[in-house]
Amino acid sequence: MSITSLPDEITQAIAPLRGNIDEIDFEIIRLLGQRIRFVREIGELKKTLGTQVRDHGRENAQMRKIFELSREQNVPPGYTALVFRMIIEASVRIQQGEDAPTTFREGHCICCGWNTSAMELDPDLHWPVCIVCRQPLFF
Repeated sequence: MSITSLPDEITQAIAPLRGNIDEIDFEIIRLLGQRIRFVREIGELKKTLGTQVRDHGRENAQMRKIFELSREQNVPPGYTALVFRMIIEASVRIQQGEDAPTTFREGHCICCGWNTSAMELDPDLHWPVCIVCRQPLFF
């Protein structure tokens, strides 16, 4: 397979838009760094208090808020579900003291590890979900 570049005139025309995307990407990473600092603090508090790390009620409430915000911003909820499911899973792992995974097992749910051939389309998200844990899948 050969890799081709866009013609120069197209590259130049979209350069300012790509610059905007680069700035947004930087801001997303900066905000993720802030979020991780709070996640670690919460993890330490949970450890001190002897509380379990995972809070499914909180996760579900957050996902409902995220779906609503997605709809308000005309962002397909399936996309934000994928991003935030990964952020939540990373947060849980951080609070459990685990290192971040360097790869995800292709063809498996990141939440429960189930083979993604066991999936169905969620009518609200318009996205495939794991039939075991009901979390949105990515491929």
